[in-house]
Amino acid sequence: MEKEEFIKIINSIIKINDTITKLYDIGVDIVNSPLCDYGIIADILWTCIYGEEGMDIINWWLYESVDKIITIDGEDIDVTKVEDLYDFLNKYYG
Repeated sequence: MEKEEFIKIINSIIKINDTITKLYDIGVDIVNSPLCDYGIIADILWTCIYGEEGMDIINWWLYESVDKIITIDGEDIDVTKVEDLYDFLNKYYG
């Protein structure tokens, strides 16, 4: 997958999640509707490209409010920016 495609997909998922949150905040709950099946589709896509562990890292990056630092062999790798996440995934899981 090209970096530009990866960034577009990640940014789209972020926008969708933000919209779902805004809808929920005004009383519209679509989390369990077929409209949210994009998450299943994304997980399948990520698993096909980066394997189960790569998919877990992407979901961690998207959904956990923590410092986006991954430690590999004692080295801290900053993946705060989506571009850095892409580079990391392609180096270790691509």
